Amino acid sequence: MGTLFAEGRERNRAFSIWGAAGGSGMALGSLLGGVLTQAFGWPAIFFVNVPLAAVGVVAALMLIPVDHEDRGARRFDVPSSAPTSAAGWRPASACTSRSPRALPWPASALPYSA
Repeated sequence: MGTLFAEGRERNRAFSIWGAAGGSGMALGSLLGGVLTQAFGWPAIFFVNVPLAAVGVVAALMLIPVDHEDRGARRFDVPSSAPTSAAGWRPASACTSRSPRALPWPASALPYSA
């Protein structure tokens, strides 16, 4: 958004609208989520995102201008992305695993460990 709008009043307005939308979405989402779960049960929270995402995609396609700038040939960098992904995946899987053998520290250091 910082590059889409001109510096000054136009960009400041865009960021303020973005912030207001995020804040009101957080507050209304919490309130309406409670109403939704009370009326239809907790599985209903998964269905509310489908129409909202569809509206968001359509709005983005209509409102965001197409970037015609030529950036040259771009390729996916597998030699760099594979080790980076593995480095992030290992700690996350170790922390969420229920097996004490997967942890890089003693299982006794964790509360409620088996």
